[in-house]
Amino acid sequence: MNIVLSYQPQHLPPPYAYAAVLEITISDEIEAQFSLEYLGRSEIPEDELRAEGFSYDDRMNWEGTLHQNWKDDIVSFSRTQLKKQPDETYLHISVDGKDDGFPQDINAIDMLFQELMQAVLETAKVESPLVLKLQDESKSFEIAWHFSNRTIKIDHRISNKWNNGRKLLKQAYQLDYDHMKYHKKAKPHTVNPGGDQWFLVEDHTTFNSLISSINTL
Repeated sequence: MNIVLSYQPQHLPPPYAYAAVLEITISDEIEAQFSLEYLGRSEIPEDELRAEGFSYDDRMNWEGTLHQNWKDDIVSFSRTQLKKQPDETYLHISVDGKDDGFPQDINAIDMLFQELMQAVLETAKVESPLVLKLQDESKSFEIAWHFSNRTIKIDHRISNKWNNGRKLLKQAYQLDYDHMKYHKKAKPHTVNPGGDQWFLVEDHTTFNSLISSINTL
């Protein structure tokens, strides 16, 4: 089976705008070719671009093998109901060079493509696993999403309950961090989504819901 996924989110301005293509061939292994190109950066003066940590030459081409744990999700693209016109987010699917179009349910497929892109970036050693830390009154938690092999590490335990991990990830990143109080060190009812800031979740129901989701992993 050969699947080609072409992706371009429309809401991102330069220097973040990008287009990506992921071609996957499933046989005994999951062979992948991935390309990533940033768009519109030529419109930004070079000194401004470099001051933000970017350049005109940021692009990526990679070939390799993805973990077998992704096989079922990848095959699910071949069962996606397609339409002829794209949504705001451009995600084109081609299966074996025959069936092609745009997913009717863009949200679920969009999320899956981004997970696969993260799997590529981790496998290529471009990015590290995504880590979330929480602190309640008496216990700390550290959860790492290893997209490279589709597993979750909770402290020192490994879980394959990826769908439950998706729920926790969605809960954590729906928090409005821009308007939350934060500390430099862990305090009760705080969340660290990366970096050195621990954000206070003042609504106890929301925080307890995060802890409940952790307990399902």
